[in-house]
Amino acid sequence: MRRLRRTAVRLATVVTAALLLIGSPALALTIEYNLPATPLQTQDPPYPSVATLMLVQTANGVQITLDPNEASPGFGANSFVQSIDIAYAGDPLDDMDFLYVSGVMPDSFSFEDNPNTFAVGYQAEQFHIVVDFGAAPGDRLTPTGSTTFTVLGAMLSDFTGTSASANNLPSPIYSLISG
Repeated sequence: MRRLRRTAVRLATVVTAALLLIGSPALALTIEYNLPATPLQTQDPPYPSVATLMLVQTANGVQITLDPNEASPGFGANSFVQSIDIAYAGDPLDDMDFLYVSGVMPDSFSFEDNPNTFAVGYQAEQFHIVVDFGAAPGDRLTPTGSTTFTVLGAMLSDFTGTSASANNLPSPIYSLISG
């Protein structure tokens, strides 16, 4: 009887581990960059999509993919993405919490605990993450490229439960792309 119980416990452990590996469908969030961060209306809505930011919950954290829209009229012949600034409300991060996955490699990742340093005059509710890309021609994130990285240990709710705002700009926002 004792042997049967041990076998049942081992089998239950293996089945549980297999189910955890298979997991449930990943949770995801998509952010479309299609609203100019300016108090002046530069064109009539609807605004063209400039890029898409996809956040997917994985076992390791939140995988983030930035994919510029090469068909967007918002990109000129020599345009490229300089940085993205993402509102974040999770635990403080350090350099080891960012994992490059594929595409154009960012120059740097930084965790900002000063909410007043969010891009273009916005103020984050809590924290924010800044990802900078290279300016040299061979290092640029151009409209035909993309980048994927993971914020290790993060949860999707760390990004969905917060935002940034500004008095004279479209608000609230979750992220801002600079080119």
